[in-house]
Amino acid sequence: MSFAPPAPDWDALKERLFSQNQFAIKLGLDNMREALRLERLSRVSHRVVLIAGTNGKGTTASMLSSILTEHGLRVGLYTSPHLIDFNERFRIDGVPAVRELVRERASDILVRYADPPEESGTPRLTYFELTTLIACSLFEWAEVDVAVYEVGLGGRLDATNAMEPNLSVITTLGFDHQRYLGDTIQQIAREKAGIMRQGIAVVCGRQEHDGAADALTIAASSVGAELVDSEAGQGDFSVAVLEAISRRAPVQRGHARTASAAARLLLGEDLSDDALARGLDAARWPGRFETKSVTREGRALELFIDGAHNMDGVRAFNAWLAPHRPEHILFGAMSDKPLSDMVSALRETHDVPITGVLIQNARAASAEQLTGALGPGGAIARLSAALDALPSSVSRVAVCGSLYLVGELYSELGLTAESLLTRSRDESQVR
Repeated sequence: MSFAPPAPDWDALKERLFSQNQFAIKLGLDNMREALRLERLSRVSHRVVLIAGTNGKGTTASMLSSILTEHGLRVGLYTSPHLIDFNERFRIDGVPAVRELVRERASDILVRYADPPEESGTPRLTYFELTTLIACSLFEWAEVDVAVYEVGLGGRLDATNAMEPNLSVITTLGFDHQRYLGDTIQQIAREKAGIMRQGIAVVCGRQEHDGAADALTIAASSVGAELVDSEAGQGDFSVAVLEAISRRAPVQRGHARTASAAARLLLGEDLSDDALARGLDAARWPGRFETKSVTREGRALELFIDGAHNMDGVRAFNAWLAPHRPEHILFGAMSDKPLSDMVSALRETHDVPITGVLIQNARAASAEQLTGALGPGGAIARLSAALDALPSSVSRVAVCGSLYLVGELYSELGLTAESLLTRSRDESQVR
């Protein structure tokens, strides 16, 4: 008689998952598709929405999830990365999945797909493939009606693309991860367009770079997908919906229109404009255009927070931040980002000191890189020290550059993963 190994505790589970990147994995979707077949998840009982794009994926996904929940549907939401803890990646009706539930599903999948015997023929999955399989298994077990999957990197070869969508969504395209996706907007568009399917509608959000919209239109035509422009037909929505859209941060209004168009396609005649407006107002996306009033070491701080991690993100953050008149900026980013350009864009809009933050992540920008971006004499510190070193006269502080920095900030403030909801009924929190 054989026995399955005991399920690891929460920290051991995460450590094992995070270590999976050390393995060399065959590129492509074959492994993920085979794992879905073995788990009998090639065809799931819930409807699947794939959301790709450079900027606004998470925002659009959370808004669509909130709208669908407001219509009485049970909704799964899969996003990455997490800010504080692993279970944030898997939400049901806006609430992070209970750790024990995630541990049970993840432990079972790890046993079979993390390091299978070569002779078994079972595919060895990457970290992101494992987490995607966990999400699909968890949502199927929870009997959700719809699951919204945020595509990780690109689209064509992303693990989420092994699933068959009932609807595809592509948000704003921009320049990020060019090493993997290409150096032109057309190359990036082709990678993102990999989630399109013949006969399946694809909602495309507002495009800001020349050639992006045309590239997506051509891709949809070649695949035989019905392309829906989220910027068209908005006049068909009620005043309540249009007002709800207008209450979002400027850049988020385009994402709200994209989420609204996606909801209209999914719900058809069941769409309620009142429920759509309530869903938009209730939607939250932690780490994006957030304002938090905190007290630290007896002093009051107003924090303006965004994970802006590329040039388009920084420009959007600047537009939202300018009216708040920050007095200091804490900036930290990954090493593969255009650090000097990002810092320059912040300085051009806000004539305030910028402190470089050393993020505790192996991929984060080093002290030397931050110094190069900030220039001679630029202050550099870990987050806790940077917060403590703020001049006593400073009360309004911007924090930006990476979602990993936002995660560190929230942990520093004592927040928990369970507090990072993507739905709220308190309209006074709408920014």
